[in-house]
This record gives sequence, structure tokens and C-alpha cells, in this order.
Amino acid sequence: MSESINSKKSVVSDQKYEEYWKLTLSQTNFDSPQFIRSLKLVIDHIDKYDLSNKKFKDLVKDVNSKKYKFNNNVVHNNELAQTLRSVFRNDDSSGATTRKQLNTLIKLGFIKPFYQGYPAGSKEYITANSVERKRIFSDILYKYSSFNSSQTFDDSNNNQIQFLINTLLNKKNKKLSESEIIGLMNIDTHNKSYATEKEINQNSVYSSIIGFEKRKYNQIRYIGNILKKMNFISFNKDPLEFFLTKDSGELIEIQGPTKRDPYRFGLMKKALYDESLLIYKKKVSWLSKKEGAAYVVSHIRDSADALKNWDYDAAYNPNNALLLLQGDEDTYFDKKRMTFNKQGQPVFGNSVLDNFINDCESNNYHLDNAIYNDERKAFMKWHNQQFNLKNSINNK
Repeated sequence: MSESINSKKSVVSDQKYEEYWKLTLSQTNFDSPQFIRSLKLVIDHIDKYDLSNKKFKDLVKDVNSKKYKFNNNVVHNNELAQTLRSVFRNDDSSGATTRKQLNTLIKLGFIKPFYQGYPAGSKEYITANSVERKRIFSDILYKYSSFNSSQTFDDSNNNQIQFLINTLLNKKNKKLSESEIIGLMNIDTHNKSYATEKEINQNSVYSSIIGFEKRKYNQIRYIGNILKKMNFISFNKDPLEFFLTKDSGELIEIQGPTKRDPYRFGLMKKALYDESLLIYKKKVSWLSKKEGAAYVVSHIRDSADALKNWDYDAAYNPNNALLLLQGDEDTYFDKKRMTFNKQGQPVFGNSVLDNFINDCESNNYHLDNAIYNDERKAFMKWHNQQFNLKNSINNK
């Protein structure tokens, strides 16, 4: 995915929040024609009125109001609601079902509150295949979902799914029972990355005492339904528990000194492995087509550069990476001693061993068209620039 539209959030401060995770959804089949078409209609509306580039003060009637209302002269929310209602005639006279449908897209993170843009993955989701759609769904939910957000309320700094996934990653047994998830739902996740074992136990007991499960059955069911559709998460039915899949250990790295997010990078790595299996029927280097003991997801545009410039989606976009063998292939590409031209042929710079160059040339090592798509070529322009800069400096 490329840059998220309006990636710098305009989150409203000094708001009061519910103590539990507030999640209501209009539907739970996220592959259904209704969900996909609803998403497309909302995206088309945002693009039609260029709402992604509008300032918050233009989208609401009164920025000083305690409860915001749309400035319909700019947002045209009535028009959007009527469009949805004309396609999906399941509304009551109050318009509640249409609001719930729109709020579902916002709570899940596919659309930003106040219609102030959307992650680029939302557009890709509409036409993606089932494997890619699952990755995009997992990535959007993990990065952008916020259960308390709605059309006119922005609580996007409070991401319950990210909190839950990070709790699972940091838990010793890498499992969460249904009662533990219910306990998590009573934790305020603002300014908190994950829950400790002690917090999980305390809140599980508290939730049981107050009868939370009986009163909030639907919210609990919605969260379970979401988790079942995310990558790296599996579950047992009896008793119900969620746990990390076997491949998560290989794909999700332990948090190191970098700012790289382990879950999102794991999704990216899995996407490249899946792509290699689809095209080559096995994991291989995309340059030499050799199999090896270790592969590297080698960024085309450095993830550090993307993160530094708020381009979080580019840092974890599978099309911003190549699968290369650990060693000369990855090192030369990562250090900008080797890049690729528009035809996918390697271009060599300074300090590249002759035997590596000869090996590439004699065996016609290159990036196949099936791998080297237009989006990767676009990212490669950045790599070409860095390559030219580095090697022109070294030649002085």
C-alpha cells in the first residue's frame, strides 16, 4: 500500500470515553458484495468532493461545539446516506441502519472519521483476491481501527485491535481465552501498548463479577469474528481461545531497537512469501531464483525513510520490497551498491565483487515481469536516485 491519505491525524482532544470497548457493526461478512460496494461508494464520495484534502474546520459546522455536526455544504453527508439507502434498502425511518453501515467502515478503519480520507489499502481491498484481501484487512484493522470512533467522533489514537494483538504477542503462552479477551475489553487502551499478565487476570475477574459477558454479548461476538479473519490468528471453539499460528514465529520478529512494527512487518513478509509460492511454486530469490537457507525482505525505499516521513503504509507495503538471499544479494541492494533498471536488469555500482557481477551477467539474473510490477518500479525510482547519489559521491 502506498501513503495513507491524511496520515497525520486530527484527533479531537479532551473527550470523555466509554470505559469498555464500544463496538457495533452493521455486518460481519467483510467479503460480501454489500460491504465491498458500500466501501466503494463511500470512497467515491470522498474523492468526488476531495474530502481527503479538506481541513477539519471545513468539515464541521462549529469546531467549538461539544458534539460535532457535519457541514453538509462541504461533506454532503445527506447525499452519501441517500446513495447508500438507494442501493441497500434496509433502512428504518430514522436512518439508523445507514448510519450504522457508515460507522462500521469507520470503526474498522477503512474510512477516517469525518470522511477525512482513507488508507490507500481501502481502495486495493475492493479488487484484491482473497489472500491479498485478508492481508489488507489485517493491516487496516491493526493500524487504523478504532471502536469508539464514528462519523463525527475521532478516537483514532485508541486502537483496541492493535492493543489486543500486541497483548497476544507479549503473552508468555501466546494465547488468549474468551474470558481474558472479555477482560481486555474493560481496559482503557489510551497511551497503552498492551496488557500485562497481571492486568489480564485482574480485568478478567472484574468482568466476571459485573456480568459483562451477559450484558455485552454482541460486542464480544464482533471482536471474536474480527480476530478469526486476521492473519497469524487461529482459534479453538471449545473452549474458545485465540492463539498465534505456527508460521507467526518465523514471520513476526521480536521487537528490536528499530521502530518497525513486528505485526505489520510480519504481514509484509508473509505477502512476499505467498507471492513467491504463487509465481515460482517455492520460496526463491527473486534475483537469482536460487533457494537458500535464509531470505531477506529487502526494502526498495528504506523503511526508515518512509517512517521518518510519516509514510507508514509505504514502510509495510509488499510492493516496496524484494525477496533476496541473505548475503551478497541483499547487502549490495540494501547498501545501494546495486539497483535495477526499468527492465529489471541489475545495475552495479562501486565496491561490488567481480565474481558477483560475472555470476549475474553469465546467468542473466534479473527481476521477472511477474514480480517487477508497476508499483515496485515506482518505488525503484527512489532506490535509483539513492544509488546514483551514493555512487557519484564515491566516484569524486
